[in-house]
Order: sequence, then structure tokens, then C-alpha cells
Amino acid sequence: RRPPFLPPFSPRAPIPLCPRHKMLLDSQVRAIRAADADRLGGVELHPHYISRRYAEFISSVLLILYRTGGGGPGSTGPPANPGQIGPRTGLVRGTAAGNPAGSVGSSLAEDAGSIFSRGPGEILLADLAAVHEDFVALLRRLAGEHQTPKDGIVFLINNYDQIVQILEERRAIGTELRSFEDMLLQQRELFVEEELLDHGHLNNMIAFVRAAERQAMMDSGSACGRSGAAPPFDPHVVEGLLRDFAATWKKTIERINRNVLSYFSSFRNGMEILKQALTQLLLYYTRFQDVIRKAYRKLPSFCKDLVSTTVILAEIKKYALAI
Repeated sequence: RRPPFLPPFSPRAPIPLCPRHKMLLDSQVRAIRAADADRLGGVELHPHYISRRYAEFISSVLLILYRTGGGGPGSTGPPANPGQIGPRTGLVRGTAAGNPAGSVGSSLAEDAGSIFSRGPGEILLADLAAVHEDFVALLRRLAGEHQTPKDGIVFLINNYDQIVQILEERRAIGTELRSFEDMLLQQRELFVEEELLDHGHLNNMIAFVRAAERQAMMDSGSACGRSGAAPPFDPHVVEGLLRDFAATWKKTIERINRNVLSYFSSFRNGMEILKQALTQLLLYYTRFQDVIRKAYRKLPSFCKDLVSTTVILAEIKKYALAI
């Protein structure tokens, strides 16, 4: 039987639950904002247990919304146009015409007209965006508890990577996953630079390359340029950098490999970072060689110590496959 009052009632059945959902999400946000390292039992370099809990919670809510049609009354699947990306979070923020999604802490006594027009799913997505934003802020606060910026970066990478893995396993594909993937890529780039700068001779070579390239750009932009002029740097400095690299580059690659394996608990994540770090090392050395070749019409005698990039690449492949 099909009673005539059920069709219009069914799509609106979840609406009485919306205030309760908002209350629960608001309590989650308050707990996240009040959390600190002491209350959470301290921090280490490896993923914190709150990251797994957050990822499992978010993926469960998103999958329920997508399967039940969270876009609004009567929808049967993921919202066709659920809203826009939050300016800081990357999570979908539900919006309705002339009625932006309420932030966490807004009154639970939201008028029924707004709920009907936007749909329970869109309201819940807006609150999840606030949970996302505050959780990311919490991870950054915990990262700041570490003694060095590099350790903080390692902490963020491990936690972002764990969240990405769980969202992928649960097939919670969407802007939430892309947001954490973007943050993971940014932190990987920061780690690679920090790791290379931790090695004294590499630090000196990178600083020299950057300064020489800046000077070359300034000279190329000047009216007269430096045609026929002497190199703008001390040859003894170049010779020292070149010989230091030639004497230590194999040990440096081995040390980078050990550091990456000890820092990151996920093998897949560690291998990606290792490939990125060793590739960046090779690129810096290639730029160093280019600076020397452009500065001298005839290469000085100390250039016999230049290491071929082919030799370096062959050594890198022993540690990081698929390069």
C-alpha cells in the first residue's frame, strides 16, 4: 500500500535529526579546539591516534551522506552541486541562494525554511568543513610541540598520509581527500629542502647555486651585461664546493636513505619522499654544473673532479626504484 501522506514526508524525515547532528558536531569542534599535547598524551614523529579517529569518522559520515543522497530533500546520491570549496579547508561547504552555510557554534534553532531549502546533507557538510578546519589547526599546534621545524614537518607528513590512506581505503573520494593530498605534497616539498640543507656541504652548494643564479638574472637584465667579464664568484670557493661534493656524495645519499626510512612509518610514503629528495639533490648538482660551465669559457683544472650526473643517477636507482 502507498498512503498518500508518505511521499512528501519521507524526504523530510531526517530533518528533525539535524539539530542533534549539529549539537554533536559542535561538541566535536569544541573538543578539538580545547585539545593540546598534554591532554592527548604527547606527540611523536609517527602518526597520532587522533588522525585515525578523525579519518574514520569523516569517511563514515561522508559515505552515509553520499549513499543516502545528502544534497537535499528527495536526492538519491551525492549532491550534484553541493556548494563551493571552503576558502581554507578544501571541504565542501554547502550553500543555498542567499543563505550561506552556518558556521560551528551557530544557533541550533535554525529556521525550518532554511533547513528545507538547503537540505540536511548540505548543512551537515558545512559543519564537517568546520571540523576539518579545526582539526588541521590542531595538527599544526601539535607539530609546533616538536623541537625542530623539520620534526614538525615529519609529524604532519605522517598524519596527513595516514588520513589519505584511510580515506582512500574507505573510498571517500572528494574534496576532503584532495585537500589532505595537497597538504601532504606541500609538506613533502618542505621536508626535502630541510633534509638537503641538513647536510653541510649540500647547504653550501645550494646557497651558492641560488646566489649565482640570482646574480646571473640581474646581469642579464642590465644594459651592458657581463660579456667577457670574470666570473662573479671566487674560484677557490667553487673548487672547494666541487671537491666536497665529489668526496661525500655517496655517503650523503646513503644518509638521506637512512633518515627517510627512520622518519616515515609508511613504506609507500617513504619511497615517494626518498625519490623526491634524491631527484632534488641531482637537480641542484646539475644546476651547480650549469653555473660553472656558463661562467668559464674554458673550464678550470679543478673541473676534472666533476661527477657525471649519469653516475649519480645510477647510484640513486639503487635506493629509489622507478626514477
